[in-house]
Amino acid sequence: MIEKLHLYITIIAALIVNICCILISNSLYISVLYIIATIVVFYIIGILVRNFIIRNFYKEEEVQEEPEDVSEEEALEISEEQEEQLI
Repeated sequence: MIEKLHLYITIIAALIVNICCILISNSLYISVLYIIATIVVFYIIGILVRNFIIRNFYKEEEVQEEPEDVSEEEALEISEEQEEQLI
């Protein structure tokens, strides 16, 4: 949800600017300029805020170390030991 939140905020801001431009009766070119500027600015701010929130408030998952490659001989020895323990 937080990944898409900046998109929703950008769209809402663009809609508000569009409604204001219609009420003020701006020309089409000025309205488009305002809407494009709003979309770009809010998108960039949204990405920066999202990264700030994710970096500071979400804990990073602990990275699990991958086991080293085990040769077939070692795997056979391990499986034989496990069989002996089961018996």
